[in-house]
Amino acid sequence: MEKGAAYMSEEDTVKYQAVPVEEFCDNKIRDLKKSKKELAAKLPKQRINKGAYLTIKGERQILDKFTNMLRETKERVYVSASNEKLNMFREYFTDLAGRGIKVVIITNEPFELKGAIIYLTEHKKEQIRLITDSTYVLTGDLVDRYNAACLYSSNHNLAEVFKDALANEIKLLEIKKGNQ
Repeated sequence: MEKGAAYMSEEDTVKYQAVPVEEFCDNKIRDLKKSKKELAAKLPKQRINKGAYLTIKGERQILDKFTNMLRETKERVYVSASNEKLNMFREYFTDLAGRGIKVVIITNEPFELKGAIIYLTEHKKEQIRLITDSTYVLTGDLVDRYNAACLYSSNHNLAEVFKDALANEIKLLEIKKGNQ
């Protein structure tokens, strides 16, 4: 009741009735949005660490960063990952491709996505690699959910190295496909 998930009915004995799920969730979301506004107004401006190398640990935190990077993509996204990981973000890839944003995927199993360029590799994709707008890089692994760790950076040199590595991998895949 104190958390807003139940109402109290005062009769001879106290009874509780669950708050409808939609109402409960709407209340919590409204409260979180209010708290977000208050925090944003009170917190000092965040310094922009352009080019910093940040380690992101924990599966949930990595998935959140992956999601936010996709949501903020303006021009293009290159991703190399297993189908399992790709399917977790299918709605974002679909939205990006639908808006005309270039989506290039390298994976080890067939993956259908209208408007995307997809390359199949024979190598198992244990790691995830994501480059958005030729600027932001996220790379690491999500194999072990408790020890998952990724490197995130907007360092220009790192982004260039990853773009070159993905371009080379794509060229090799095209050569192999042409030789078959």
